[in-house]
Amino acid sequence: MEAVSPSTIIESIVMVLVIPFAMAHLTRYLLKNKQTFLNDKLIPFFSSAQIIFLALAITAMFASEGSYLINNLEIIYILMIPVLLFFVINFVVAQTVGKALKFSYEDTVSLNLTVIARNSPVAVMMVIMRHYGSPSYL
Repeated sequence: MEAVSPSTIIESIVMVLVIPFAMAHLTRYLLKNKQTFLNDKLIPFFSSAQIIFLALAITAMFASEGSYLINNLEIIYILMIPVLLFFVINFVVAQTVGKALKFSYEDTVSLNLTVIARNSPVAVMMVIMRHYGSPSYL
């Protein structure tokens, strides 16, 4: 297994986190005179469409690599390690934060689900960037 170069990690972070963050601020700045459109139409659309875009990204990844996965089932075991680490680390961090802040059981469960839901798209895009070089792969 080859090591990931620091430049690949930095490029992935810029493409997945920095550019979308900058574009969101640019959109908010350009639409500052149209607050009703921004708050009533644009933000609700992207909030509800996020799960659709995530499902499309995952579907595209598996569709493009489906025959490879079928022919090399051992790759699933290799992929399970980072996926399990992702969920375990997120769970432990959210549980620790919930206990440190003395959240109720219900609030801690909500925190866990929110942390995993919010970080899953970022994890998917990092995998795409690592394996395929750019989000234009999709």
